[in-house]
Amino acid sequence: MKKLTEFKDDEAMDVLAGLIEPASHLFKNEEFVLNIRGNKEKGIKPDRIKAIDIAINEHRKDVVKIMAVLNQTPLEDFHYDLFTLPKMLLDIFNDEELISFFHYRAEMNSEASSGSVTENTEEIQDTSSDM
Repeated sequence: MKKLTEFKDDEAMDVLAGLIEPASHLFKNEEFVLNIRGNKEKGIKPDRIKAIDIAINEHRKDVVKIMAVLNQTPLEDFHYDLFTLPKMLLDIFNDEELISFFHYRAEMNSEASSGSVTENTEEIQDTSSDM
């Protein structure tokens, strides 16, 4: 399984497109977010094992999609077993680049749900008729 920075050009676009949806689902789960990120203000340290437990029990299909995308395997062709699964999960949830991506995704979700995204209320002038 490649690290995120190893994907380049079109391959990077494909991976990003494949990760957005399942990552969004994971980061709508507040307990998962708390365990993957921790909370310095409350003195809560990240607990990646708990995050993995939440992910596989509550977001199994999303976890499988993430593993398939990172392994560059079509979902219908992707398989895992009792021996490969723990390693893949630990690789995903201990990959600092991927965790950073997940953090970014969580921030985007929280901004969208809190309504803090500002709207552009400037009037757009139609200049096409000036020609």
